[in-house]
Amino acid sequence: MISSNADIALTELMLHAAHIGQQVTRIRGQGAAAQGQVRAEVDADGTLTGLSIDDALQGTAMQELARLVVEAQRAACAQASESAAELRRTFTDNPYAASLLHQGAAAGMRAAQSKTPRAQRPCASESYDEPLPPGTVGPSDWLDDWDLPQRAW
Repeated sequence: MISSNADIALTELMLHAAHIGQQVTRIRGQGAAAQGQVRAEVDADGTLTGLSIDDALQGTAMQELARLVVEAQRAACAQASESAAELRRTFTDNPYAASLLHQGAAAGMRAAQSKTPRAQRPCASESYDEPLPPGTVGPSDWLDDWDLPQRAW
């Protein structure tokens, strides 16, 4: 049962989202090429986490071997993508999760419409839409320093 208290409902939503996040980190995909002589495993981001090349491929041209590795990785990414889509469907088809999302959104709307000044609300100092004091490092500074990888799917 979902709590009528907005703070508790939001906490429940955050815990449920964390659980989904843990499941996403466990997503793996496996793929093969050349009748299974080249096998690849990827994580949820499409990063190659395992590669196995059969000894029978010794002497294969490097360009051909690279093509087979890419083919196996693409197959693994497709499998990981399907696993992620299945997890998304599981989450969105779950009535409890949908209720939590609805209640969390409603709680957010109530907080936005409340007459309590923003500075007095819980976590107001953590808001990203308020300017940070000069010299403070914030999320936009972190993102500027990194080339973020693109998702495989």
